[in-house]
Amino acid sequence: MKRLRVHAMLVILTIAVLGGRAAADPSAGAGTLKGWSSLTLGAEKAMIFSATATMTVGEASHKGTGKPAILFKTHSTVRLLGATGFEEETTSWIDSAGRRPLEFFQFRPADSARRYLFMDGFVRQTNWEPPAENPASEFGGWRELETSERRFTYADGTTLQTGESPTDFYSLLYLLRDIDLSSQTTAPREFTTIYRRHLMRIRVVPGEHRRNEREVLNEATGEVEKLNLRERRLKVKPLGEGAASFKGLAGMQGETEIWVDEMTGALVEIDGEAPGFGATQIVLRSFRR
Repeated sequence: MKRLRVHAMLVILTIAVLGGRAAADPSAGAGTLKGWSSLTLGAEKAMIFSATATMTVGEASHKGTGKPAILFKTHSTVRLLGATGFEEETTSWIDSAGRRPLEFFQFRPADSARRYLFMDGFVRQTNWEPPAENPASEFGGWRELETSERRFTYADGTTLQTGESPTDFYSLLYLLRDIDLSSQTTAPREFTTIYRRHLMRIRVVPGEHRRNEREVLNEATGEVEKLNLRERRLKVKPLGEGAASFKGLAGMQGETEIWVDEMTGALVEIDGEAPGFGATQIVLRSFRR
């Protein structure tokens, strides 16, 4: 069943939108997500399905370009009836100044790995596979299948306009923090992501605001902390051919709603339709400053 192709039940759970740098004092910003460096979200469905996704954010110099970059790593797992059905690790490098993705690496143990280098007008993609005799081996022993340079197109064959650049799902979610989340008049914003072997345009529509109190584990102190958050609902709408079957955030199909913390842009909740599981809610469980 090839990892049950849950592709995602947390692919993009992973998700999450970055908040800021870790504070020296774990109690600094108490009652808020200010200065968070790690988030963990999770979901459960009737003792059959459970998922967790942990995200960390930091800074690094991108090896390929030498540019200062935001380094965003995720590790997500999906368990079905107690057995691991999906596991994935990702690393995104995002240009700190230009706010564009530089590189994306996706690793699925015993299954596949791929790297996208975002170049000027095209993407260099490299794929790997594990050795057939030892699929559980470390990535260093995997075989490179191919490296190709591609100018991705939309499903109808059209290409990006001059000055546009594609992104990966994780970088897209990071870039949501650049939207003015507190404004009542924030206009919708569109992104273009690489989806399967084509481009997909995604429209993010800001919606209602709410005050919300969440009790979440502070991993640094080991105590449950009461967070008093002002949250913003964002509707994520895939557009064009294939929109109805698009599987994006957390593997949910079609349109999805997410809630983000207005102060930091941190993802705190995902609400959508998970294929095979129906309506699903994924929520923030723990964090670290």
